[in-house]
Amino acid sequence: MIYLTLEDLKTNSFERFIEESSEDFKEAIALAEKRAIGIVKPYLRGRYDLAAIFHETAPMRNQTLIEIITCLTLSKLHRRNAARKFADKEEIALVMKTLDKINAGKITLDLPIPMDEDGNQESTAIWGNLRNEDFYI
Repeated sequence: MIYLTLEDLKTNSFERFIEESSEDFKEAIALAEKRAIGIVKPYLRGRYDLAAIFHETAPMRNQTLIEIITCLTLSKLHRRNAARKFADKEEIALVMKTLDKINAGKITLDLPIPMDEDGNQESTAIWGNLRNEDFYI
């Protein structure tokens, strides 16, 4: 796994459920986490340095992201288990609302921001020149 640990998954689910959902396909956990990260990345792009956060050997762990990625990963794993049906629609809706708030800047995370080639912070603000020289009243 890239960002999560097995303990992160066990915190939100029984170990037995995780094992039963992935025993027929051992790579299921890693692939579910990879897809969950793929869902999260577009919401963080432009606001945070994704290469530093999701670094293969030394990821920058943040509790909010751990909770979001854990929820998405477990949702994918639990759906693989046909014998168990989990009602996680409310939790997924909450995760997606949280991602929307992060994307909009309403929630800020203590993570590195993107830098340009000169080491300056890249601006995430949208601005332009609203001055119109030919505007007469």
